Amino acid sequence: MSPDRTKKLLLVNLHFAPFSFGGGTIVAEACARRLQVEHGWQVLVLTAIRDYNLPEYTVRRYAVNGVDVVAVVINSEPDYTTDYSNPRFDSIAASVIDQFQPDVCHAHAVQGLGVGWLASLRTAESTLAVTLHDCWWLCDRQFMINSDGNYCNQTRVSHDQCRYCTANFSRLLQRDAALKSALTQADQLLYPSEFHRTLHIDSGIDAQKSLVNKNGINLPGPDYDSLRYKQLALRKSTVFGFTGGPGKIKGAPHILKAFEEATLDSYTLQIVDSAQNLGTTWQSSEEWQSDVKIDFVPAYSQETMDDFFAGIDVLLFPSQWKESFGLTVREALARDVWVIATDCGAPVEDIVDGENGTIIPFDFSHHALKEAIQTLSIRNWTDYKNPYKSKLHSFDQQAVELDNLLTKLVQRKP
Repeated sequence: MSPDRTKKLLLVNLHFAPFSFGGGTIVAEACARRLQVEHGWQVLVLTAIRDYNLPEYTVRRYAVNGVDVVAVVINSEPDYTTDYSNPRFDSIAASVIDQFQPDVCHAHAVQGLGVGWLASLRTAESTLAVTLHDCWWLCDRQFMINSDGNYCNQTRVSHDQCRYCTANFSRLLQRDAALKSALTQADQLLYPSEFHRTLHIDSGIDAQKSLVNKNGINLPGPDYDSLRYKQLALRKSTVFGFTGGPGKIKGAPHILKAFEEATLDSYTLQIVDSAQNLGTTWQSSEEWQSDVKIDFVPAYSQETMDDFFAGIDVLLFPSQWKESFGLTVREALARDVWVIATDCGAPVEDIVDGENGTIIPFDFSHHALKEAIQTLSIRNWTDYKNPYKSKLHSFDQQAVELDNLLTKLVQRKP
């Protein structure tokens, strides 16, 4: 590539602003903006949207924060095969790749988009990086949640165990072969955490191609400390916060059981009604029906999260599956909020037990959570500061690292 030509990056993710959903999308959006504005990349995003006013697989063009987006209308839920093999999307992606001629493609979450379009990158002589945000490439249930609704607890994903979790084992083998073959086309495989990288390597993914590009976070704003101290002065008891939804995988039933049984003089339990981001609410869910007093608070955004975290002392993160990163945990730690977390993989990599958080056993029980809540409910939080904040990774740092990795891929172009 000529040194005077802008590097061209095609970023592919299932979701993208203004139709954001999930932590992986937040990461993709943050890095796309920084790579274009601060690191000299011309970024084009290829994504999917729902728009019931348009026929499926029509294309919309728009821009977000100066980043150009090509959005493919996909209104229906994919079936088992379309989730990883989507010829209609392949055709559109091939056209976009042919016209844009990217130097590098960075694929994030592609479930529902499939992987057949990756072959078009070789025709365009584009290199490929894939960030594996979750276990979709290894597990046809995406999060290693078995047919009973529990985490399968494999440290090396194996067909010997997966065969008991699927109604059609031959179909699973076909999917696995297709995705493993697709990953061989990648020049670089990236992971948000060391835990997630190790899981994939132990499950047979190429170790030589696998690197950690640790997820960043939005750091608190310059007025956060002042905001937090004002909130601290107003509260009369420890405030616990929970950002996960109803259902056992994020640990909601464990929270209710812990508070039902805990001996507490006073407390406040705030639950973020994140379903508001999708135009609904969790407040009427039967899963939240309990004698425990709950204060539902509005969903927050990346721009308003300081207000939420300044209003709580302890974040509850009793996840019942092994997670690949844990964005909320890092956002809390960066804002001097103590975290109670199960030993659930990557989320605890930045927790020092007893110093900025409490790590409880990953044992599908609420008892350790109850004990931690009781202990922390009587703590005075006025002078608490997380002594390990400097070790947290910002989006700016992640973008610098990612720019370096992607630039090296440009230099490897045929």
